[in-house]
Parts: sequence; structure tokens; C-alpha cells
Amino acid sequence: MTPQQWQSQGDAQDWHCAICGTDYPGKWDWHADHVHDATRFFRGILCNKCNKALGMMDDDADRLECAAVYLRAAQA
Repeated sequence: MTPQQWQSQGDAQDWHCAICGTDYPGKWDWHADHVHDATRFFRGILCNKCNKALGMMDDDADRLECAAVYLRAAQA
């Protein structure tokens, strides 16, 4: 990703996290989220917390959905 592409993506997201929408990146600044395979496909710019959360869940959408179901059920 070039500096121009980074700036363009940040501007497109209005410098808000692509997941939670915060405009505060956190202690370690913004992160370039990408697929962790040979393609390294760029998905978007994330704040530090959302980037870490995806990493801790191994970028597994099913696991993330199970976590959301668990949290919602615990609130009922």
C-alpha cells in the first residue's frame, strides 16, 4: 500500500474505524487490516482495539459471531 492509497482509504473512511466507527485509533495508531493469506487483501483501516480483537479471534467470522451471540445472551 502506498502512502497515497493509505491517505485515500483513510479519507474514504473519514478517519474512523471500519468496524466500530471511532475516530480515536488508540495507543498504536491506525492499522491496515488485511487477509492473512498469500493475497494479503486489504480490508480497511481499523483502530487498535478492533485490530487486536480480530487477531485474537484468528480472523474467524464464525467465532466472532459466536462471541456476539454469547454476549447478547448474557445481557438477557
